[in-house]
Amino acid sequence: MGKQYDHGNWIAQSKHDIPDFMIIGAMKSGTTTLHEMLNRHPDIAIPRGELFFFSQDDIAEHPNFASRDSHGLTGRASSEHYPDWSWYREQQKVATNARLCGEDSTTYLCSKRAITRIAMQPKPVKLIVMLRHPTLRAYSQYWHMVRARRALYSFDDTLRFMPQQLLSRSHYLSQLEWVYQHVPRAQVKVIQFETFIHHPQQVLDDVSDFLEIDRAKFPEDTFTMHENAGQLPRFLTLELIFNRVKRGHDGLSSSHFSKTKSEKRVSRALYRILNPLVNKRPPKMNVATKQYLDMYFQQELEGLDEARWTTTTCNLV
Repeated sequence: MGKQYDHGNWIAQSKHDIPDFMIIGAMKSGTTTLHEMLNRHPDIAIPRGELFFFSQDDIAEHPNFASRDSHGLTGRASSEHYPDWSWYREQQKVATNARLCGEDSTTYLCSKRAITRIAMQPKPVKLIVMLRHPTLRAYSQYWHMVRARRALYSFDDTLRFMPQQLLSRSHYLSQLEWVYQHVPRAQVKVIQFETFIHHPQQVLDDVSDFLEIDRAKFPEDTFTMHENAGQLPRFLTLELIFNRVKRGHDGLSSSHFSKTKSEKRVSRALYRILNPLVNKRPPKMNVATKQYLDMYFQQELEGLDEARWTTTTCNLV
């Protein structure tokens, strides 16, 4: 981190500052599971979580990175804690004893500036893209927003009031076109989420060949990973109302409704007594809504050769 960082300098000084491969999206398409599987290979190391280094100033993809005070909006770019190359190198120290270093940042696929910056680097970076049925991906993203306390309306109303919030990351055709304009196709591996779910061994073998690693070195328990259903608020309507009220108060200057961190923790704890988190899966999408979105994406993604979906594809949220 540092105040003197030149925010326009997006080219690494050395090829050692750059990972060998990146999982770049799409969000809610199995990227975390693939990340964890690859990390079990002795020749691979991937930092925990998503770094968002090359997309950190893309406000269209990271609106939550902005903060507000009495003077207006500010973002990471105006902060002394703006991640720079020294920070990025520090994250990759996990790969000290590994042959390959990776990164997992799902906003890169939908961020033109991220792809452009990755293509500028002093060594070729292999890109792994995971694509999911676009309608089901959008629905899964909505429930991710609910868990993250960022959903303000029901799924259907979110599509009415702020559709791009859910739809943009399923615009795979335009995203891949931009990738292929900047990165040779030989450096890009596209995986269909549904194939990964039903045939994980086949997909991992393909990825191993793509990354040029020995598939036999994966431990035997690589495919025994299980994902829990996750927690959701017991009363969704109450949660959405709370989020809208909270959204209006967050980020205001101290002369308005702001609270200290301890006060926020107390108020959130009291709220959770009224609306506790419970283990359950999201309800099924309304049939009419799914048909509405399927028709939209059928036209939006016409010409996409990298994936095909049918009405029988798995509906994992």
